[in-house]
Amino acid sequence: YLFGYLFSMGVYAQREQRGQAFFPDYLRLLRATGSASAEDLAREHLQVDLAKPDFWQASVDIARARIEAFEKLLLEENGRG
Repeated sequence: YLFGYLFSMGVYAQREQRGQAFFPDYLRLLRATGSASAEDLAREHLQVDLAKPDFWQASVDIARARIEAFEKLLLEENGRG
């Protein structure tokens, strides 16, 4: 599950970086899912190398930002923010 979550967050980060230009590659990625490894799909359709840390760091950064936003919300709800 963790791989899938981080992969999806990396795909989301790609979408944020590339804007509308992302969608044709994303549709090709979806069509090819199940016919190749995640490494091959990412290389061919997203032009990223999953062996390099920058893709995964973008995923972790998104997760970290979401956790921090949630923690801030909890503090505000509890009157400590």
